[in-house]
Amino acid sequence: MDWCRENNCGIVSYSPMESGLLTNKTTPEWIDALPETDWRQHKPDHPVARNIHPPRREHYLKFLGVLNDIASASGHTIAQLAVAWTLRRPEITSAIVGARRTGQIAETVKAGEWQLSDGELAAIEASHADFMVMVQT
Repeated sequence: MDWCRENNCGIVSYSPMESGLLTNKTTPEWIDALPETDWRQHKPDHPVARNIHPPRREHYLKFLGVLNDIASASGHTIAQLAVAWTLRRPEITSAIVGARRTGQIAETVKAGEWQLSDGELAAIEASHADFMVMVQT
């Protein structure tokens, strides 16, 4: 990212909502109900999917709860937080997001208007640091 900033080169971010995991749907019940054909279910070593499998699962769900609290405090969703956090960097020129239902894109687009406050950014970073400490032990 430093090179891109220094050379005026943009980055297109792929999957800022972490393949659907950074949404309000990620609960223990939802994870357990993932079909066997879902790649997140059968790739427990994948950098994204590993977060919904033991031993990281409980720590990840706690992390999501904190992110949800941060987002909810300003009337946003965790998905909007994920996209707004991604788009805050000047090197990021756009983010590729997906939708499965009517209205999801309209809801996600609101993230582009959200300028995260210093307090929100600090809370996100602190929560992420806590999560990383928990999964390292």
